[in-house]
Amino acid sequence: MRFTPAWLDELRARVTLSTLIGADIKLDRAGREYKACCPFHGEKTPSFTVNDDKGFAHCFGCAWHGDAIRWMTDHRGLGFVEAVEALAAEAGMAVPAPSAEARRHAERIEGQRPTLEEAERIFRDLLRDDGPGRAWMVDRGIDLTTEVEFGLGFAPENGALRDRGFIRADLIAVGLVGASEGRDGGTFYYPRFRSRIMIPIHDARGRIVGFGGRTLPGAKEGAAKYINSPDSAIFDKGGLLFNLHRARPRLRSGQSGGGFSGARRLIIVEGYFDVVALHRLGAAAVAPMGTALTERQLERAWRVDHCPLLLFDGDAAGMKAAVRAAETALPMIGPGRSLTIGALPPGLDPDDLVRASIAAGEDPAQTLAAWLMFNRPMSAQECLLNHALEQVDSDSPEAWSAAWKRLQDWAATIVDDDTRALTVMHWRRRWEVAAELIADIPVTVRLSADPVDDDWACDECGLATDPQSGCLKAGYCPHRDGIDATIYGGMLADGDDARVQAMVMWLVGTYDDIADIQADQKFRLSMAKEMGFDPPMLRKMAKAVIQDRDKPDTRVLKEAREVAYRRAIGLKGPLNEEFLPPPFATGAAAVEGKRAPALPPPTRRIEAMMDMIEGRG
Repeated sequence: MRFTPAWLDELRARVTLSTLIGADIKLDRAGREYKACCPFHGEKTPSFTVNDDKGFAHCFGCAWHGDAIRWMTDHRGLGFVEAVEALAAEAGMAVPAPSAEARRHAERIEGQRPTLEEAERIFRDLLRDDGPGRAWMVDRGIDLTTEVEFGLGFAPENGALRDRGFIRADLIAVGLVGASEGRDGGTFYYPRFRSRIMIPIHDARGRIVGFGGRTLPGAKEGAAKYINSPDSAIFDKGGLLFNLHRARPRLRSGQSGGGFSGARRLIIVEGYFDVVALHRLGAAAVAPMGTALTERQLERAWRVDHCPLLLFDGDAAGMKAAVRAAETALPMIGPGRSLTIGALPPGLDPDDLVRASIAAGEDPAQTLAAWLMFNRPMSAQECLLNHALEQVDSDSPEAWSAAWKRLQDWAATIVDDDTRALTVMHWRRRWEVAAELIADIPVTVRLSADPVDDDWACDECGLATDPQSGCLKAGYCPHRDGIDATIYGGMLADGDDARVQAMVMWLVGTYDDIADIQADQKFRLSMAKEMGFDPPMLRKMAKAVIQDRDKPDTRVLKEAREVAYRRAIGLKGPLNEEFLPPPFATGAAAVEGKRAPALPPPTRRIEAMMDMIEGRG
C-alpha cells in the first residue's frame, strides 16, 4: 500500500481546510466554523460549513461531506493519487514511493510526454504557414489568440513528423504513427493524422496526453470527420473530457460567462470546435472524445458542477446521443447529481449557431442565452419520458404498455431510493396526461360560432342527438370543422350532461395549464436574470408587444364569446350564472356521494370558459 492510513492522517492534519477551500470559494466566518453557498448544488442561503478542528466540510443541503482529499477530487477534478500528491506538495511532505509496477507505469507515461509536446510544437508551426489549414481557420473565424490558447496545429497530407528526429517506437506508443501488415507480409507504418487540423488534448491537470484531428473540406470520401489518438498508457479516451483543465478554474473562480454569464455551469457539447466556440463566449465547456458520454466522464463533470448542461447538436443524431447520455446518467442521478439537456435549433451545433449569429451581426452570447431561455432545458428524466412517448406508434394498449415497461426498466436502474421513487411519481403524472388514462369515457365536443338549427344532422353520420355517435344535439360533431376537445368525464358525478362534463373537465385542465404557464414563466424570468437580462424590462417589452396587437371590437368579441359558450352547454336564452355547471366530486368523494370543494366564483368561471373557447386558455 503506497499511502498508509497513518500517512494520510498526517497529511490531513497539516492541511488547513479553510485555507484550501477558501482559495476556491468565498468563506465567511461563523463562530468556530466557516460558511458558504455550497459549490456542489445551487443555493442562495449558505448551508456549506467548514470546520478546521474536525478537518471536514459538510453541506446540509445536498449532504456532501468530505476532507481535504475529497475536496481535491470532487471540486478540483483530480484523481486520488493526483490529489494526494498536490496536497503533499503544499504541505511540504515527502510522498511515499510507488510500487515498482506503478513506478514503471508512471515513468513510461512521463517518457512519452516529450514526444507529444514536440509534436504539438511542430503541428502549431505548420499551421502558421499559408495553406489549407490556415484558410480553414480564417473561414471559421478563429483568431490568433484562440489558436494559441488551444495550441491548434495542422498535419499535412504527407505527414508532419517524418525526418524530424523522432524514434518510431515513441511515435507508435503515443498513437501518432500506426502500423499494419503490408502486402508482402512485412509491417507498413503510416502517419495516423494526415491533412487534418490538430487539437491537443490534455488531462485534468493540463498535461498533454494525445490529439484529435478534424478533416478539411474536400477530404477523401468516407474519411471520418474526427479521429483521436488510440487508447494507450497515456491516453484514456473514456475517462477524458476535452478542455476540462480550462473549464474547471473558470467555474471555480466564478468568471464563467462573459456575454454568456447566465450559464455559470459546465456545458457538455459534442465537438472540439463547439467547445472552442463556447469558450470564446466565456462559457465553461467540455466535450467527450467524439464518442458517447461515459460514466467516468460524467463522474469527472460532476466533480466540478452538480448539474452540467448537455448541449448536443439539434439534429436526429444529436437527440439520439442526448438520450444515450440520459440513459447513462440515470443510474447515478441523486442528491447533488443532476443533468439537464438543452435542444439547439434543428440542424445546428453550438459552433454553427455562434458563427451564424456573428454573420448576422448579432451578439452570439445573447443569441444562445435567449434560445436556452425560450427553449427550456429538460432533465434527464424528462428527456427519457419524451423519448418513450415518441416511440408509441399506435393507440393500442400493448403499445402504451411497452413504452411504460421501458420507463419502469429505466427507473429500476436509479440507485438512490428517493430519486427513484420521485422519478416514477413524476413519470406517472405525465404519463396519465399523455396517454389520457385519467378516466373512462371520452366525450368529444365540437365548437362553432355559426348558428345551428334544432333539427341539424351531420351529413356524414346522419345523427344529431345520440352522444355515443360523437354528435351532440347542439350541433357539434367530430366530422365537422371546429375546435376539438376530447375530454374524459368519468370523474364527474353520475347523471351530469355530457356537455357539462366536457366543459367542466376542460375548465379544470385550463386551471392546471395556467399554473404550469405561470411556473414556466417564473423559471424563464429567473433564467433570464441569470443570463444577464433584466426581467422587469422583458415584462415591459412583452406588454408593449401585446398592446401593439390588433384587437377586435370589445363588444362584438364579448357577444361572440357568450354565443359560443351558450351553444357549448346547449342554452338558447340569455347567459345566466344559474346555468353554469355545478360543483363536482372526484375519486372517493364521487363514490360516497360527497361533493368536492366548489369551483371558483361564477364570474371567474364564466371568464375562464370564455378564454378557453377563444383559445387563450
